[in-house]
Amino acid sequence: MQYIYLVALFFLYNYVKNGIYSVPGSIQISFWRAIYYIYWVFCNKKPTNLVFDFNSNYKRIYGNSCRQLFETYISLKKKNNPDMTIGVTPIHHTSFRNIIEKYFDQNNIIIFDLDNECNRVNVPDNLKNKKIDLILVTHLWGYDLDMSELDVFRNKAVFVEDKVIGGKYSDKTKTNADLYFHSCGMDKRPASISGGYVDINNDNINDIILMENFIKKLPLNTFYEKLSKISDIMLLNIIYNGSFLQQIIKIFCLLTNNNLSDIVHMIRKSKPGFSHGNFMKCPNQFMVNEIIRIDYKVFGTEELFISKNNYFKSKITNYNLKKYFPWKLDINYSTLPYNPILVEKKNHNKFFKYFNTKLVPILKNPTYVTFENASIKYKNFLDNIIYLPNLYKMNIREINNLTNYLEEIL
Repeated sequence: MQYIYLVALFFLYNYVKNGIYSVPGSIQISFWRAIYYIYWVFCNKKPTNLVFDFNSNYKRIYGNSCRQLFETYISLKKKNNPDMTIGVTPIHHTSFRNIIEKYFDQNNIIIFDLDNECNRVNVPDNLKNKKIDLILVTHLWGYDLDMSELDVFRNKAVFVEDKVIGGKYSDKTKTNADLYFHSCGMDKRPASISGGYVDINNDNINDIILMENFIKKLPLNTFYEKLSKISDIMLLNIIYNGSFLQQIIKIFCLLTNNNLSDIVHMIRKSKPGFSHGNFMKCPNQFMVNEIIRIDYKVFGTEELFISKNNYFKSKITNYNLKKYFPWKLDINYSTLPYNPILVEKKNHNKFFKYFNTKLVPILKNPTYVTFENASIKYKNFLDNIIYLPNLYKMNIREINNLTNYLEEIL
């Protein structure tokens, strides 16, 4: 009897193979590298230095996370100017949006429009003479948004950029903003399990001093917080990179009549490895050293993303690029670590049913958000984004399989 079970399992294991061994997320840290971070768990020493020279124009401040650095900066600025206004691009990561809505009244948040391809910031005439204290631009599509229309605010407002999913790493300060925030989360560039930094123009010396003093006074992560983080990263490595486990999950879905997309959503909702709360902590010395080390290893990963995004784009027709991937249409390269597609909500059931039948994991937009008082067009836009399997671990054959599936359903 046991042989029958083994034969049945072997048959099912091969039956659920679909030529794609990737999930909507990615983690750029190997399982063994995650184990290396055990040293982080046992390091209880605060850094001797948090501020370093990035280049001749900028100082770099290291923190426990990108969102911690951003909230620190915003909270300090608001103390000096409680009525300050902020101009923002309409789409951000959840943590940055939440921090903005926490510290700014809706009336003090000015939302700029993007063009139809979400590549360019548009500034209407009625806003060009408006007093704006701070401008935040979040780059989302693996390249830098065209900010040229914001030049009317140069020397009038502080320019801040979220460069987490911006363009090439070597060009990160090319727009001459006052501050650049960068995350070192496990799916970013460069990738650590935690931490982040902000590059601040040397002209803003008071902000540099205030932020450094504030962060130094914060407590370190507790032993159990760090241990939980390591455990989550190891779990994510197994889920994201373990093709055997992925096949077992597909078999489970097949035998229990569950949708694979529901399982993917459940895993993402539990957010192993992510924490949007309790992040106001000081990084320890090990984490600062590690972020400095990996900063020099980012370019290989970046070129990998560029080449895979380019190849994926080359397999899609211009018509489908314009309709389903507008952010890819008119660009030469993208370092985007995600693989989103734009599908009208009325077609979601059909789209999910198709990929569930093919046992290919996809996920409704888990990352991009807009503001409470933003235009309904951005809320609809974000409701229409679906994450396809991530390109990071996919080879050419798998990308071909994915685009073939897309050709069939689109």
